[in-house]
Amino acid sequence: MRRKLSAVSYQLSAKEVKIPAKLSVYEEQLMREVRGMPEEYLPNLIQIIRLFRESVELKPAEASFRQGWKETLAGETRPVTELWKGVDAE
Repeated sequence: MRRKLSAVSYQLSAKEVKIPAKLSVYEEQLMREVRGMPEEYLPNLIQIIRLFRESVELKPAEASFRQGWKETLAGETRPVTELWKGVDAE
């Protein structure tokens, strides 16, 4: 069963995402994979994609600083010399 995706924009996570008229090679490959997937798998696929995106996106600087400060106050620190062990940085 082939689904036709003709919408120009979608509502995702409370923000609108515009779909370009021409898709990139990767977007076309992804769309082919999605179209070939049974309908009942799509909710899980969406969840996987969202979790992946969240895992690769950088946190805002303020959130990173707050987490680092919290770890510092909790004594969760290591000496800088220890951090470089095993790193080949020439």
